Amino acid sequence: LADAGRDAMQLTLDFCHEHDLEFVWTYRLNDIHAVFEIEQLARFKKQNPHLLLGSPRDGDAFPGSDQRRYWTALNFAYKEVRQRRLDVIADVLSRYDVDGIDLDFMRHPIFFESTMLGRSATPEELGIMNGFVRQVRKLILEVSQ
Repeated sequence: LADAGRDAMQLTLDFCHEHDLEFVWTYRLNDIHAVFEIEQLARFKKQNPHLLLGSPRDGDAFPGSDQRRYWTALNFAYKEVRQRRLDVIADVLSRYDVDGIDLDFMRHPIFFESTMLGRSATPEELGIMNGFVRQVRKLILEVSQ
């Protein structure tokens, strides 16, 4: 579709609206699939390796554990990471008439160094994520006006 100049999201959204269906966009906040094909690492991650939760050698720190895959996750302790996610959300909201947004925190639920190491998020980190969700809500309310 992309090669033909077609926008798959817009096509899906149009179909839903034509058939009285809601269109809820799901946004996976911290995808790690590039760990399986490192050449697929997103440009933002390539240009900002300091914003990742680790490096390729960190995968060896957790042998036999799914934790070893999370080094490609972004570290939400950095304002730049949260801003990047807000910018993506703002872009989608400016280009598409979505009926809702699902923030997918659970597919890859590692967002800070503490959680990368298997510990609970600190109160400060919980505050960071709550603040991020508040910013998303504010953005949605502004756009929906």
